[in-house]
Amino acid sequence: MTSIDGTISMNECTSCGRRWQPPLPGCPMCGQPHVRPVSSATRGCIYSWVTVAKNLGNPKFPESHDVIAVDLDTGGRIFARYEGALGVRPGGRVWSPSAVPRDDGDYVFIDLSE
Repeated sequence: MTSIDGTISMNECTSCGRRWQPPLPGCPMCGQPHVRPVSSATRGCIYSWVTVAKNLGNPKFPESHDVIAVDLDTGGRIFARYEGALGVRPGGRVWSPSAVPRDDGDYVFIDLSE
């Protein structure tokens, strides 16, 4: 587990400055191939979310779960599983207790107040 001030590895475009996760060979905004690794905050606000209602037989996932888009405080947006207790809400403050994804590749975010 990391501290609340931990970081998440992301890519940043050296042309336009956009940050993203997961890694891609080029910038999803301007298309330039010039990227560099950067660190970004593990804290942010929920931008959007979707509830996945069926797991299609994958035993790694519960019957339903929330996937959130988080606008990170230091820039960039990340998609992650939400496992907070307060329920998903737009603009809700969340943080990731781990700066690395779980074994299944997912980052997990919980409510900042937890």
